[in-house]
Amino acid sequence: MSLTKLDYALINLRVLEDLHFRVVRASGESSDNHANDLWHRDVTGLTGMKLVKLAATLQEQAEFVRVQRSDVRFGIEASIREGFIDPNQLNSGIRKALNIE
Repeated sequence: MSLTKLDYALINLRVLEDLHFRVVRASGESSDNHANDLWHRDVTGLTGMKLVKLAATLQEQAEFVRVQRSDVRFGIEASIREGFIDPNQLNSGIRKALNIE
Protein backbone atom coordinates (compact mmCIF):
# COMPACT_ATOMS: atom_id res chain seq x y z
CA MET A 1 0.00 0.00 0.00
CA SER A 2 1.19 3.50 -0.73
CA LEU A 3 0.03 7.01 -0.01
CA THR A 4 -3.10 7.86 -2.00
CA LYS A 5 -6.29 9.89 -1.86
CA LEU A 6 -8.94 9.08 0.77
CA ASP A 7 -12.67 8.83 0.13
CA TYR A 8 -15.28 8.70 2.88
CA ALA A 9 -18.96 9.41 3.53
CA LEU A 10 -20.49 11.34 6.43
CA ILE A 11 -24.09 10.87 7.48
CA ASN A 12 -26.00 11.96 10.54
CA LEU A 13 -26.22 9.00 12.92
CA ARG A 14 -29.83 9.88 13.72
CA VAL A 15 -30.81 9.32 10.07
CA LEU A 16 -29.56 5.74 10.24
CA GLU A 17 -31.14 5.13 13.66
CA ASP A 18 -34.50 6.52 12.48
CA LEU A 19 -34.40 3.99 9.63
CA HIS A 20 -33.74 1.22 12.19
CA PHE A 21 -30.18 0.46 11.16
CA ARG A 22 -28.10 -1.01 13.97
CA VAL A 23 -25.04 1.23 14.32
CA VAL A 24 -22.36 0.23 16.82
CA ARG A 25 -19.19 1.92 17.95
CA ALA A 26 -16.29 -0.19 16.72
CA SER A 27 -12.58 0.32 16.52
CA GLY A 28 -11.50 1.24 13.00
CA GLU A 29 -8.42 -0.19 11.37
CA SER A 30 -6.41 2.94 10.60
CA SER A 31 -3.07 3.67 12.24
CA ASP A 32 -4.67 6.53 14.18
CA ASN A 33 -6.19 4.88 17.26
CA HIS A 34 -7.65 8.18 18.46
CA ALA A 35 -9.60 8.64 15.22
CA ASN A 36 -10.64 4.98 15.22
CA ASP A 37 -12.14 5.28 18.71
CA LEU A 38 -13.69 8.70 18.18
CA TRP A 39 -15.37 8.42 14.79
CA HIS A 40 -15.56 4.85 13.51
CA ARG A 41 -18.92 3.06 13.49
CA ASP A 42 -20.11 -0.19 11.95
CA VAL A 43 -23.58 -0.85 10.55
CA THR A 44 -24.36 -4.42 11.56
CA GLY A 45 -27.04 -7.01 10.87
CA LEU A 46 -27.41 -6.08 7.22
CA THR A 47 -29.52 -8.29 4.99
CA GLY A 48 -29.49 -7.87 1.22
CA MET A 49 -32.54 -5.61 1.37
CA LYS A 50 -31.12 -3.52 4.22
CA LEU A 51 -27.89 -3.09 2.27
CA VAL A 52 -29.84 -1.75 -0.70
CA LYS A 53 -31.70 0.62 1.66
CA LEU A 54 -28.41 1.73 3.21
CA ALA A 55 -26.88 2.42 -0.22
CA ALA A 56 -29.93 4.47 -1.24
CA THR A 57 -29.87 6.40 2.05
CA LEU A 58 -26.19 7.19 1.66
CA GLN A 59 -26.73 8.28 -1.94
CA GLU A 60 -29.56 10.62 -0.89
CA GLN A 61 -28.32 11.99 2.43
CA ALA A 62 -24.60 11.46 2.94
CA GLU A 63 -21.85 13.94 2.27
CA PHE A 64 -19.13 12.29 0.20
CA VAL A 65 -15.65 13.68 0.73
CA ARG A 66 -12.42 13.13 -1.17
CA VAL A 67 -9.17 14.09 0.53
CA GLN A 68 -6.37 14.62 -1.99
CA ARG A 69 -3.05 12.80 -1.61
CA SER A 70 -1.19 15.93 -0.48
CA ASP A 71 -3.75 16.56 2.27
CA VAL A 72 -3.63 12.90 3.35
CA ARG A 73 0.14 13.22 3.62
CA PHE A 74 -0.16 16.43 5.67
CA GLY A 75 -2.73 14.78 7.97
CA ILE A 76 -0.58 11.71 8.58
CA GLU A 77 2.49 13.84 9.26
CA ALA A 78 0.50 16.01 11.71
CA SER A 79 -0.88 12.92 13.46
CA ILE A 80 2.64 11.55 13.83
CA ARG A 81 3.85 14.87 15.30
CA GLU A 82 0.90 14.97 17.72
CA GLY A 83 1.51 11.37 18.80
CA PHE A 84 -1.73 9.93 17.41
CA ILE A 85 0.10 7.68 14.94
CA ASP A 86 3.12 5.54 15.67
CA PRO A 87 5.14 5.68 12.42
CA ASN A 88 6.37 2.15 13.08
CA GLN A 89 2.80 0.91 12.64
CA LEU A 90 2.56 2.33 9.11
CA ASN A 91 3.20 -0.06 6.25
CA SER A 92 6.50 0.21 4.42
CA GLY A 93 4.97 1.89 1.34
CA ILE A 94 3.56 4.75 3.36
CA ARG A 95 6.73 5.10 5.45
CA LYS A 96 8.72 5.30 2.21
CA ALA A 97 6.36 7.93 0.76
CA LEU A 98 6.82 9.96 3.95
CA ASN A 99 10.61 9.45 3.92
CA ILE A 100 10.49 7.79 7.34
CA GLU A 101 12.63 4.68 6.72
